[in-house]
Amino acid sequence: MRDLNPWFGDIATLLAMSVPGSGEIEQFKHARAAAEAERRIHAASVARLTSEHRRRAAELEALGTIPGVVPDQAVSRSRAARDEAWVTHRRVLDATSADAFETALRQDDALLSDRHTHGAEVAKRRQAERDVAILAADLRSAIEQSEGASVALAEVEADIAAAIARRTPGLPADATIEQWEEFIHRRSKAVEASERAAAQQRLMANAATDGDIALSRLMAAFDTAVIPYDRTAAFEELLTAANLVIERETEVKGLRSAVRKATKTLAERQSQAALAQQRDSNWCVAWATACASCWLGADGQVPSLAEVRTILADLGDLPAALLLRAGLRSRIVAMEHDQADFNAGIASIAGALDIAHESRPALETAAAIDRMIEVATHAQAEHAKLTRQHDAACRQQREFQRALDEHQKRKAKMTTHFGVDTLHDVGLMLERLATRRALQDQADQAIADILNLLTLPSIEAAEVALDPFDRIALETEAEDLAARFDDCDQQTRTLSTAYTLARDRIDAIGGDDAVARIESKRRTLNLEIDAKATGYLRLRIGIAAAEQALRLYRDRHRSSMMQNASAAFATISRGAYARLDTQVEKDREVLVAIGAESGSKLASELSKGTRFQLYLALRVAGYHEFARTRPSLPFIADDIMETFDDFRAEETFRLFADMAAVGQVIYLTHHRHLIQIARRICPDIHVHTLA
Repeated sequence: MRDLNPWFGDIATLLAMSVPGSGEIEQFKHARAAAEAERRIHAASVARLTSEHRRRAAELEALGTIPGVVPDQAVSRSRAARDEAWVTHRRVLDATSADAFETALRQDDALLSDRHTHGAEVAKRRQAERDVAILAADLRSAIEQSEGASVALAEVEADIAAAIARRTPGLPADATIEQWEEFIHRRSKAVEASERAAAQQRLMANAATDGDIALSRLMAAFDTAVIPYDRTAAFEELLTAANLVIERETEVKGLRSAVRKATKTLAERQSQAALAQQRDSNWCVAWATACASCWLGADGQVPSLAEVRTILADLGDLPAALLLRAGLRSRIVAMEHDQADFNAGIASIAGALDIAHESRPALETAAAIDRMIEVATHAQAEHAKLTRQHDAACRQQREFQRALDEHQKRKAKMTTHFGVDTLHDVGLMLERLATRRALQDQADQAIADILNLLTLPSIEAAEVALDPFDRIALETEAEDLAARFDDCDQQTRTLSTAYTLARDRIDAIGGDDAVARIESKRRTLNLEIDAKATGYLRLRIGIAAAEQALRLYRDRHRSSMMQNASAAFATISRGAYARLDTQVEKDREVLVAIGAESGSKLASELSKGTRFQLYLALRVAGYHEFARTRPSLPFIADDIMETFDDFRAEETFRLFADMAAVGQVIYLTHHRHLIQIARRICPDIHVHTLA
């Protein structure tokens, strides 16, 4: 935004300037926001309809490339050509007209057959043509509405420029409404600064008058006290001199009072010193008498107080030391007794184990005994482990022996049965038996097939019947017949399918007026489809128009409240969130918080404390919106700042102070620190303590 300082003239010009009220600027801003929103909506509709029209046109073009999918106009032209050929043939009745009629009839039948085969694609093409036509009409309407919205926006901007030029001639012709609003705001600040400067000048004049009065009074005081002074000196110098005189007099009075107190204190301390000296002499005589009457003064000398205190402290520790000495002696005796018992026990165990112990200490003998015990324990565990392994091996050997005996029995039985010596020979015999069984099965199946084909009772009769024929010639003939059979079978299936389709088509046509009735029913259904589609499109267009009207109504009436809520939320969150916005989600709109730096969050994704801040911002904006058009009601908030920190609480109380300018604000809380914050922000609050 350009600098506004060059637009300011002198203060008299600013005071004489006619500026608009906040309501007029808000009306301009609301009108511009509504025009911009309407233009965005129509532009979005144009973009959406253009994309949809291109998509449906591409789909129609793709359907037109499918063979057999022809439009209704081609069918009508084919039917007209057939009817014209029929009329010509009836009039002429010669071979040429018959051929022409046959050609037209075949072409019409082929065309109808193709359309019948691609009935679904034809219906899609017809629907696509209708959709393309409808979308083209909607697109033209949306373009006209978008152009109208652009014209309306230009008119609003022209009205704003005219209002700026009329109300504030000093601003440039290309100034925006935001610059106009900033200029008015800065003019208000300049006017306030001018008023404050005038008030300061009045205060300075009053202060000069009060200074003259004070100077005359000060000079009169100097004259009354007979104190010399310079009558040409300034008031500050005379006031400094007077303060020095007052300070010196105060200092002298303080020194005189201190001398009187010190004299009195000296007399009291001299009396206390004499009394203390008398008491000290009496105590020394009593101490010497007490020491002489006991063992402390047995040598004729009086011990000092420090020596007696040391002796008494040692006497207090004497009973505990004697008790400790007795306990240590008893422990030593017990330990010597235990040591003797230990040595005797070690000697006994060493003698039993044949260990030489006379020439080494008992502890070394005990360590040797421990090592022998450890070795014996390990050997015992190893013996138990080997015993378990031996038992398991014996059990496994017995099981293997039983299996071996059973195997030998089966081996002897099988070798005896087949008359061989080894199991390998037995395996060869079993394989030969399996081969023999398979060959026997094949032979039986071949005999059965031969008897079934020749219808003879036995294989011998079949051999007699087949003996005259050549085998190679029969195999060659069989291969030729098999190939011919496959070809004939495939041809039979193809002809059968064609015959069935032809029969179905003939049955469908019939010899009555079925075709006419079907065509009449088709036309009736097409008319019903057209009527219902038109009704459906009217309903959809009506619903879309109603939704758009509701959206425009909401945009026009919620813009001021959304701005107030955004400003309140930005204030409470201390700039963490810049503004509020809405976005469409399915069939409803949801509130979105736009971050100051980047990113956005749905209201449901905010933290608990931030949701409280958002709720309070909406309530504040709603209160201002209500109070703008209606008598204000009391605003009551029940401890909503429980999750706020002190900084956000300060910003919230500032909002409450602004609300208190148009109505009554009541805040209920049980946190005392919030009361202190509220007093600091708004000193005029009234605090009511409820019992």
